[in-house]
Amino acid sequence: MTHNKNILYVDDEIINNELFSMCLKSKYNVFTSENPFEALEIMKETSIDLLLTDFKMPGMNGIELIKEVKKDFPEKKCIIISGYVDNEIITPADAPLVFEVIMKPWKKDKLVDIINAALA
Repeated sequence: MTHNKNILYVDDEIINNELFSMCLKSKYNVFTSENPFEALEIMKETSIDLLLTDFKMPGMNGIELIKEVKKDFPEKKCIIISGYVDNEIITPADAPLVFEVIMKPWKKDKLVDIINAALA
């Protein structure tokens, strides 16, 4: 079965990337990265339809990554997946950059619904 949507998940914890990929590879072409700087390269080299990123990562947090992505791809929808409460991580000024904040641990069905909404 071929998938026509490329999604990129960025999380500095490899286990989270593996879990995300395992759960969603039957529905989408899943790319993962443990490094936000590598993720920016993937975005430039591959046609990514949706970015999902952890918030807390070394070197660059999820909001900073989204801001970098939006410089080159202003129309790109971005989702944050975080263990932190969303009002603690997203300022009102940054809120328009983020399609949705999903709390860890996520439920696959709810995650797929949000991804599909973002891709619609």
